[in-house]
Amino acid sequence: HGTTIETVFRVRNVGDQPLIIQNSPQVQVVIGCCPPRALLSSKVIQPGQEATVTLSFMMHEGMGGKHRFNINLQTNDSNEPNKQLVVLSNWL
Repeated sequence: HGTTIETVFRVRNVGDQPLIIQNSPQVQVVIGCCPPRALLSSKVIQPGQEATVTLSFMMHEGMGGKHRFNINLQTNDSNEPNKQLVVLSNWL
């Protein structure tokens, strides 16, 4: 209780054109409660560079058990315009 846990995803642009994250990352609660807000370090990622998607959690009373959050990213990538990141946790 009262301890902040942080999860960081690194998104690397392996292409030869700028990768653009078109909207703010959307967090979907699949299991559990209390979705964190996803913070994106940059909406434009140049070739060879990376950005981060950071989520911070803090457990409180009644929040025990399993949680699953899906983070949806929409990009200008023609091969994979929608990317889903998954956070799994089990608060004891």
